[in-house]
Amino acid sequence: MANLLSNEVDFILDPPFQDLKRIEGADGLKVQTVSQIRSIFLGMDQGVSELRTSNIKGENPFQDPKVRMAMNLAIDKKAIRRVVMDDLSFPTGIITPPGVLGNTPELDKSYGFDVAKAKALMKEAGYGDGFSVRLDCPNNRYNNDEKICQAAVAMLAKIGVKVSLEAIPKAQHFPKIQKRVSDFYMLGWGVPTLDSHYVFSYLFQKGGTWNGTGYDNGRVNEITQQIATETDIPKRTKLINEAWHIIKKDPPYIPIHHQVIAWGLSDKLTLPIAADDGFRPRYAVMK
Repeated sequence: MANLLSNEVDFILDPPFQDLKRIEGADGLKVQTVSQIRSIFLGMDQGVSELRTSNIKGENPFQDPKVRMAMNLAIDKKAIRRVVMDDLSFPTGIITPPGVLGNTPELDKSYGFDVAKAKALMKEAGYGDGFSVRLDCPNNRYNNDEKICQAAVAMLAKIGVKVSLEAIPKAQHFPKIQKRVSDFYMLGWGVPTLDSHYVFSYLFQKGGTWNGTGYDNGRVNEITQQIATETDIPKRTKLINEAWHIIKKDPPYIPIHHQVIAWGLSDKLTLPIAADDGFRPRYAVMK
């Protein structure tokens, strides 16, 4: 940042969001933004019989779809966008951004924010008094990752879910998910193939490398296998749409938002910003 502001460098990738106004206000500098093909979400482990970090013993609250839906409804994604992200995010209802095969305006719509309904669902599920759980969160991977988790902790408290936050570097955070030792965690997912199969195979398929939720839906598993080889585009698109509708009705994750990328650069430099956050110097033009 110091080098950019003093004109010692002409470009920095992913400057901190809190510094964007400084860049925009500086002579000879500009900020470029674009929607990224990456979604941010919270995962809930429904695949274990008892959560490791909860006060509830002998059962797992996350196995009840009413609890998972209540937690979705309790987190105000629009408030996170406004207060935490400075409007540089797009609240969502699925873990795949626009531009990826499978995303539709209908599916992309957020679950909404309704604390009263969330409390009612918690009561119906038998957790009217709430429960405790730990949220594992990276603090050096995604845009404002720790701040998002802090906001979610405060919001979930309003429905009785008492969340203790453990924010740690990504090198220690990600192995928790892959080793299936995290009850509740933040993860982000980019889709370089621009196709939902990439999302299903890693995040939703039984045994998927990053499926830390233990999600196991027979039909979604079947569709994931089918679309790996299906070449009829209309048929394949229909299958993907079916899978997303199944997932959205019974979500193992809490979709938060799609990220926005920001770059800081000199007015002298023309450099197209891409949704995959890829720096491609062959397209750079200096005045």
